[in-house]
Formats: sequence, C-alpha cells, structure tokens
Amino acid sequence: MARPKKVKETQIDTKEEKKIVMPVEVKEKTETKESKEEVVILAVPSKKELAKEMLARLIADETREVTGRFKNYETPGGSLRVQVRKYPGIPPFDKVMFDNETYKVPLYVARHLNGVDISAKGCDGKIHSCSYPTHGFSWPTGQNMPKSNCSDMDQGGIPVPIIGVAKWNRRFGFESLEFDMSA
Repeated sequence: MARPKKVKETQIDTKEEKKIVMPVEVKEKTETKESKEEVVILAVPSKKELAKEMLARLIADETREVTGRFKNYETPGGSLRVQVRKYPGIPPFDKVMFDNETYKVPLYVARHLNGVDISAKGCDGKIHSCSYPTHGFSWPTGQNMPKSNCSDMDQGGIPVPIIGVAKWNRRFGFESLEFDMSA
C-alpha cells in the first residue's frame, strides 16, 4: 500500500480580494541511482515441457521417409496389410505390402516391422511387435518335470514354462536400402 502524498496548502490573492485555497503537491527528493546490472531470470522447464520437446524431436525424426524391402518371414511370397498409428496429429499408415517388394515408408513403420521402438526406454527399445515367443523349459536331464504353481501341465498336455521366453520368432521385417548400392 502506497504512502499518502504530502499536501501543502497555499493561498493565492486575487484582485477581487477573494482568497482561493489550492492544494500543491510536495514531493520528497529521493536520489535514484541507475544500476547498469541486468537481472536475468531463467525459468527451469517443467517435466511436461521437456516431454513435449522430446516428443516433437521424435516426431521430426521418425516421420521422415526411408526406402527398404518388406520381408514376410511367416508366409514367404505373401502379402500383409500394415496399419500403424503412433503419434498424435500424424495420419495413420495403412498399406498392403507384398514380400520382397521395395517401399518408401516412414521410419516409425520400418522400426515397428522390425520390433523396435526408440521411445521405449524401459525395455531397451525392443518391443517385439512383429514376432511371437517360443517359451523355454528348464529342468535337469533325467528327472521329472518340476511342479509349477498352477499344475504340471496345461489343458493341451504341454508343460507350463518355467524360465519364460527362450526365443522370439520374427513374422515380418523391413530391410533398409538406404545404403544398399543395388537399389
């Protein structure tokens, strides 16, 4: 709250002998020194702003077109309708692709076909999107199958996996032709 200004009343005589009282402002003299120092305030960006910047960099990098050959490992010579939607604001990719044909696709589609996602830091970028697992079983040779938590075998008579995924079988892939001299 500001301090009220000091007011000093003065009297002015006029020819008609009327006295008029007018307020006059009296300002206190204060010496102000101009400082030549500049104060720069840097705001630390929030986590949300940092995430938006990272997403913008990923979109710029992964939406560029790459040339490559589509491989159908599951049914050689066959075709596949590839539908991928990854980033907001980017139209979804939808195309029928034939085995051993050359295509220009966005980088994120090529990575999806190869089972890689660079934004998946928790699993080192390996998402196995176009592959299926083969589970492994582990018990000493010559002994009976070990007991599992549920039962010894599932409904089909197959032992329940003990150690998890032993191998990933690729269904589809995309081989880059960016550095291939024959293309």
